[in-house]
Amino acid sequence: MQKKIADFFHQKNSAVNFFLVFLLLCCVYRCYFLFSVPALAILTRRAAFSSLALGLLDDLAMAFILAALIAGIQLLFQRLSSVALFRWLGKAVLCLLLLLFALDFFANIKVFFIFFTGCTYSLFQSSLQLGFTPPHYIEVMNFTDWILVLFPAVVFLALEQWASFKTTVYLNRGLMLFILISFCAGYFGLRHNNLMYINEFFKNPIHYAADNYFNPAREYYATRFEKPGVEQMHSLRLIDPAFGEATTMPATLPTHAKKQWNIIFIVLESAGMPYVFNSLDPKIVPMPFFKSLSTKGLWLNNNYSAGNSSLLGVFSLLTGIYPSGFPDNFEMQETVHVPTVAAWLPKNYDNMFLMADDIKYFFQKSVVANGGFKQIYDFFDAAKVPANAGRDEHANEPQAANLFLEKIAKLHQPFLAVYWSNATHGPYYDYGPGQRIFPNTASRLVRYYNNLRIADQQFKRIYDYLAANKLLDNTVLVVVSDHGEGFGKHSDDWYHGWSLYQDQIRVPVLIYQPALFKPQVINALTTSIDILPTVLDAIGVNYDKFLVQGDSLWQTVPKHKYVFVYGKENELAVIDKDNIKMKIYFEEGQCRRYNLNSDPDEFHPQDCPHDAQETAIIKFRNFQPAILSDYNKLLLGRCEWLPAMKGDTKHSCRLGI
Repeated sequence: MQKKIADFFHQKNSAVNFFLVFLLLCCVYRCYFLFSVPALAILTRRAAFSSLALGLLDDLAMAFILAALIAGIQLLFQRLSSVALFRWLGKAVLCLLLLLFALDFFANIKVFFIFFTGCTYSLFQSSLQLGFTPPHYIEVMNFTDWILVLFPAVVFLALEQWASFKTTVYLNRGLMLFILISFCAGYFGLRHNNLMYINEFFKNPIHYAADNYFNPAREYYATRFEKPGVEQMHSLRLIDPAFGEATTMPATLPTHAKKQWNIIFIVLESAGMPYVFNSLDPKIVPMPFFKSLSTKGLWLNNNYSAGNSSLLGVFSLLTGIYPSGFPDNFEMQETVHVPTVAAWLPKNYDNMFLMADDIKYFFQKSVVANGGFKQIYDFFDAAKVPANAGRDEHANEPQAANLFLEKIAKLHQPFLAVYWSNATHGPYYDYGPGQRIFPNTASRLVRYYNNLRIADQQFKRIYDYLAANKLLDNTVLVVVSDHGEGFGKHSDDWYHGWSLYQDQIRVPVLIYQPALFKPQVINALTTSIDILPTVLDAIGVNYDKFLVQGDSLWQTVPKHKYVFVYGKENELAVIDKDNIKMKIYFEEGQCRRYNLNSDPDEFHPQDCPHDAQETAIIKFRNFQPAILSDYNKLLLGRCEWLPAMKGDTKHSCRLGI
């Protein structure tokens, strides 16, 4: 037997060729990844090289494991290899494997730069739920992608057909030498850069996906099926003691003379609380106009977005309802008919929604189209204004603001208008020397600060327009961010939609109308779902409080004992009134707890106790997707109409009746 094995590895065979081609695929993958990194500028090229080169050791381990499995199968069925049919069938299977691995490798790169995570089974499941099929994936592949995907199988067949055993040995030695040199260079860079690196850069994509899928720690939370009480399971409003205080809150509504107010939402893209008023230079305020106005209205100083991506944050802002809290992509479904603020306003309100981007890329048009908005515009409707070079999906921010003001002028009062800015979405287009507050635009963080100033200027233009056209005294201004942004404070905190650190989820909120809101700083715990009921109460609009989950700030005591924040990477966080934060990452079965009073930057995670806070997360995760689905079915069925469209709130849908 020993002689058989020795002879097996001293002659040309498919296992050795597979080993060589798989390693070659890994090297090409990492080089291609390195080339792609500057597109997002999350790491310097040198730091990215160190991270990717060190991962070659993982590639080498995977190559040995796969080659050993193939060699073992060959030895077991050695007699069959003498039959030409079985020999070619074996080669076909290996070619198919290489093709699938190549697809996974390069899909990993594309997924990383869109969702900032690697390819996982959960992500694949989510794509199927969204209706993606193989033809959809083929559509996004360009000529270069096809070459990169097909070349491993082609090289393998070439080695099988024409290369000698000696040639294969030389190629293997050359490739191993390249890997050794690259690994040493990467290790040297690690020792001298002292930078944080990204897990998806290190691991081989197959290892990353398998490690994620077979992680036994996932089972603990995957098998937790606790739900709130029966009454809560038939109520959209959060009434269970697990979620809220069991106290009655008297309302302190404004006593102003009733009139119909205009409402304007200005949604600042990716504007995190730590950045809007503070920069690299203590003397420079990125958003000076926003800061000056923040002292003249209702300022929510401890506010959280309900999610770490645009879709999640804006869905909750417009509906007053938390997102699903589960990777079912409820908010992306075209059948969503959940009422937005547009539906709750009286039917004589005109309305308009404008996003300075491609709405299909960042949001789901059906959320606003089915939710009561009549006029919806995005980048493509603004095609007449020049787009920024190299950013096909983004509108030029000043020109997008021009379009918004043009549309405002055509609305009849009272009106609701939403302007969703996009200047501060990566990769942060440089608007030129005259628009910079910091000159070194090579830095991603610097470009972000520069573009916060651009967004601030457009906000001021809208404010000045309202004042000049005598609209300001009749308008409630709501300025809020959809989510925050990450710049590498933690190893998995390089961008939004990647984690649930404070930078990504704590966002500014200003509600401005001097006749309704006296200048006040609210330090109590709030979330984006509280904004809709607060504004509706302020302007005296009746709405069904059982069909929103947020708490109006006109109540003397906020009812919710926690705020929930969902991360699209399948992470759920809960923050309580004492600033204790717990995060469960369901993909990996990990839980971390932070005391934000003593550890505001979240550098000192604690183990999670099995307490009421953990139970609240589990119950919310098992409740929220189910109740949203049931609610939407009611809206699509016997309650297919929206309240304001009938002008009758008496027949608003209630769950369980």
